Amino acid sequence: MFELRGSIVPLVTPLTHQREVDYPALEKLLAWHNDASTQGLIILGSTGEGNLLTEEERAEVIDFVINASNHTMPVWVGVNDTNPDRVLKLIHQAADLGAEGVMVPSPMYVKPSQAGIISYFTHLADASPIGLMMYNVPSRTGSTIDIETACILSHHEQIIGIKDCQISVDGMAQYQNAAHHFEVYCGNDRDMLVCLENGGAGVISVIGNLLPELVRALYELSVLGVHHKSAALDSRWQQLIGALERMSNPAAIKWAMSERGIISPYTRLPLSPLNFEEEAVMTEALEDLAPLWTFNPDYDVS
Repeated sequence: MFELRGSIVPLVTPLTHQREVDYPALEKLLAWHNDASTQGLIILGSTGEGNLLTEEERAEVIDFVINASNHTMPVWVGVNDTNPDRVLKLIHQAADLGAEGVMVPSPMYVKPSQAGIISYFTHLADASPIGLMMYNVPSRTGSTIDIETACILSHHEQIIGIKDCQISVDGMAQYQNAAHHFEVYCGNDRDMLVCLENGGAGVISVIGNLLPELVRALYELSVLGVHHKSAALDSRWQQLIGALERMSNPAAIKWAMSERGIISPYTRLPLSPLNFEEEAVMTEALEDLAPLWTFNPDYDVS
């Protein structure tokens, strides 16, 4: 078992022009993240277009990533469905293929009460053979996992923590004071420093797909308490974060990666390519980061 801590990347799923999974590109990504000292991967989440792949495709991707990464870092799997039985089926699929754990958002669309969210996650955790991370992302699900609810659920031995997209100083204090053996991970790139400087275990950063070494450096600087340097580094990518927030994920980050020769920009429906105006915004946001690129399109995976 790996400790899930530090710079954790919600990995994109590279696709070919025919919108099939691009396994050679995925292999290069994994080699790059290994050399960049990325400390964990979450695959098939929203950034990985996990709910746009079939169950069979998901199995193939999970198996490929776990084997190609050669067990050098923890691999967690995003699982998203409204029906608990289907969620459990995907949890067991991930467990059978060797994943360390699963990340599960609150059920989307149905807008459950906090009591319903507690029952839902308890039901999943009782039946899960691997660790479960809750995911609080109201902008996508239409429901919020309240901090009090998360702290109640933290007492379940299979629930290891939460990826929270609503990080605040006061919220982090509530987590630290009430949660039980429970880790908090930043789910919003704009709030990485708030999370890390107030007891967070790590960041699950979309821009880690583009700048993995620097997101790892930000984490290490924060751990060391060198806050003026971590703040200076964090300021470098705020324009990019702002641009990404205005566009669909992962279409925007995939476009940025394609500009650097890392992967193709293709996504699956209903996601669509960036328009010319969006490309112009992204181009401007990327200009100041040009000296920081490290990926070589001819990356050696041998």
